[in-house]
Amino acid sequence: MKWLGISIPGNLEIELKESEDILKSSLEISKSNFEELFILGNELGIPIGCNIESVSINKKEIEASIKLLYDIKDVMD
Repeated sequence: MKWLGISIPGNLEIELKESEDILKSSLEISKSNFEELFILGNELGIPIGCNIESVSINKKEIEASIKLLYDIKDVMD
């Protein structure tokens, strides 16, 4: 993500680097972050949405982005 110019907090970078499955951890963190923001947005009356996009040509990563899409949809429903 850094090559895209995205800043990653140091503690998150360490957590991901030390993870046994960085893709799985990344999905869990992304879903958790969205869920927290979505709940807060609902409480404050602020509409919250998201954009899920794969920037990889790796099949496993593309499939993970599709899984995240369904996980986020479940949160929103």
